[in-house]
Amino acid sequence: MYKNRIVAIMIVTIFILTSVVMAEKNTFEKTSAQNKTVSTLSPPQVEWEHTYGGTGCDWIYFVREIPGGYIACGNKGHPDEDAANPCVWKLDWEGNLEWELITTEVEYPRWGQGAPGWVELCSDGGYIVGVQFNAFEESLVYGILWKISADGTTEWVSKQFQGEDEGDHEFVALPTCIYEVADGYIVGGYAYFLAPENLVCSDGILMKIDKNGNDVWYKTLIYDTYDSGEDLLISLYPTSDGGYILAGATKANLPAADVWLVKTDATGNIEWQKTYGGDRWDGSYSKNVYQTSDGGYIIYALTLTYGAGKGDAWIIKTDANGEVEWTETYGENTNEGTGEGLDLTSDGGYVFVVTRDHSGFGAPRGDIWVNKIDEVGNVQWSLTFGTEWEDRAYHVQQTADGGYIISGAKGSSNSIQGWDGWLIKLSPGTGVAPPEMTVKKPRAGYIFLFDILGFPFPFTQNALVLGDLTFDVDPSDPNGISKVEFFIDGQVVETVTEAPYTYEWMDAEKGTYDVKIRAYNTDGATCKEELTIQKIF
Repeated sequence: MYKNRIVAIMIVTIFILTSVVMAEKNTFEKTSAQNKTVSTLSPPQVEWEHTYGGTGCDWIYFVREIPGGYIACGNKGHPDEDAANPCVWKLDWEGNLEWELITTEVEYPRWGQGAPGWVELCSDGGYIVGVQFNAFEESLVYGILWKISADGTTEWVSKQFQGEDEGDHEFVALPTCIYEVADGYIVGGYAYFLAPENLVCSDGILMKIDKNGNDVWYKTLIYDTYDSGEDLLISLYPTSDGGYILAGATKANLPAADVWLVKTDATGNIEWQKTYGGDRWDGSYSKNVYQTSDGGYIIYALTLTYGAGKGDAWIIKTDANGEVEWTETYGENTNEGTGEGLDLTSDGGYVFVVTRDHSGFGAPRGDIWVNKIDEVGNVQWSLTFGTEWEDRAYHVQQTADGGYIISGAKGSSNSIQGWDGWLIKLSPGTGVAPPEMTVKKPRAGYIFLFDILGFPFPFTQNALVLGDLTFDVDPSDPNGISKVEFFIDGQVVETVTEAPYTYEWMDAEKGTYDVKIRAYNTDGATCKEELTIQKIF
């Protein structure tokens, strides 16, 4: 160690002779306001909220603004707890029920997985609904498309998408997203199939059907091989070149899982695919993936690898080729489960909703958590809604008035039967600034010697560190700071809730580290600083 110190002092002496050392008191301070995006939104207010349901288990998985109000879909439970039917609700601007339609084509056992997850407004004024369902205990797996007229009557139900794919594997397709095209519908999702040696696996699918629900073409989207594991594609979006982008999860590398992004041409042929994740469980189970205005893509996922490590919301921004431009995690030392809703916002940012502190069926935890972020992932506002029971968040959309509509489930007892479908309408927001943050240590373009000295070093954009280092920041906000998070290589290594906002980085091995420091004000808005540290020894 003594030899290392001598070498370090010699190196620093040479660097000082070639550097311009500022004589100001705070020579290596930097304020995040130089690079931050100023917020234009404050937390909105609740305009109205309604619940929908009866004595059974009722959930609203998806809601969409339409001319004259909203259309929503979900489950309508039976009072005997044994089954639930797919249901569509037509609502006016205030959330008042105009009509409700239930299909009895399919009944759900109590512990089934999946439900009506998507409803699309059609050019004829009607609607098409995708229903995907599996109940492993009863060996039931099936999917349906359900076409409804503008006045709320069933036109047709296309049931049990099943057959043989191009690899002669028996499959059952589960539709998760639907978009209308000129001569029919494009349907995305996944299919369970019987692989060699009778293994039940799954892969992504993309299919086209005509206006009457008949198959036109069907493509299997494979991450690796047919028997590589359980691979799911959940979200779908048409791209500007006439093709499609789909996102989901691949479990080909168990026990880990990764976010899976697939780009296809107009007829479902894969052009490229990417995966994102680490050595734990990561995946995109959101209904929404989007092409952004710059030609790239925005993905909403959940991660156990990054963030606080308990199941954080994870936003991934890529370029047009699927290469990562930035990522952000959102969460605390709780399980932020069932993240399913993301939308583009009119200011170039995003809004997403997640079940915060999710704990599973019937447990008295879980709240709706909605976050508005800017174009680089800074939180502009954050709101939580919930009861003393388990509440669920499923979808969010920005409305034409600049507000937001959120769908989910509201708990009323510690029971599978004690849920009602829940809609919350939020107003638009008004202006307020995010916090500011002065970063004292570390700093890009500086060299730090054993947590004692720091000098400008113009030969690198990184921070060079010799020995240990105490990270030191000074956040400020008129309404107060709630916390500061310190990230190393995407993982939260320290959360500080009061001054001094410091983190002792000790005994790190030689190498390169990606560092992020994020400050929160009491409204949940954030600012951040990111840099790369080169640890010399």
